[in-house]
Amino acid sequence: MTSFRDYVTGRRGRAVAGGILVADGIVGIDGQVGRKRAGILSSLVVLVVGLVFVGVGVYVHRQHQPYANGMSTTGTVTGVQTSRNDHGQPAYAPVIAFTAASGRRVTVTEPNTSSVRPTVGGSVQLSYRKGDPQSARVIPAHDWVAFAVTGIGGLTALIGAITFVIRLKTLLAGLRLLIGSRGQHG
Repeated sequence: MTSFRDYVTGRRGRAVAGGILVADGIVGIDGQVGRKRAGILSSLVVLVVGLVFVGVGVYVHRQHQPYANGMSTTGTVTGVQTSRNDHGQPAYAPVIAFTAASGRRVTVTEPNTSSVRPTVGGSVQLSYRKGDPQSARVIPAHDWVAFAVTGIGGLTALIGAITFVIRLKTLLAGLRLLIGSRGQHG
C-alpha cells in the first residue's frame, strides 16, 4: 500500500506540483483573497507598457531640446491663448515674441498647453531651425514631466521584467517536475 508521503514525493506528487507551478507561471494563482499574482503573460504586458512610457518620455524630452544646428534666442511672453481641456478646465499657451537672427520680429504660440497661466512679460528660452523662425519651441529650464514619465516607465518596465524572470523560472521548474514525473514509477 502506498503511503501519503510516497504519494506526495512520488511521480503523482511531482506531476501535481509541476502542473501547479506551470499554471502559476503562465497565469498566476491567487495567493490570498483579493490579491492576484501576475503570470508570465501579464508580466510581458507590464514590461511593454513600461517601455512605451520610457519611449514617450524620451520623445517628450527630445522635443524640449534645442534643434541640432538650430538658433537659440530669448523670447518674451506677450500674451496668453486660453482654451479648454477635455474636462472643461482652462488650458493656457503662451504667445511669445522674439527677434530672429535675420532681424525680423516673430510671434509664435507654444503648441503645448498648461493649467498654469504664463506670466505676460516673462522670458523664455527658444530654439528654432535656421531660416524657419516659426519652428521655434520653448526650451524649459527643467524637464520634470519628461523625466517623470521616463522614470515611471522605467520602474514599470523593471517590475515587468523581474516578474517575467520569476514567472519564467516558475514555469520551467514546473515543466521539469512534469517531465521528470513521467520517467518515475510510484
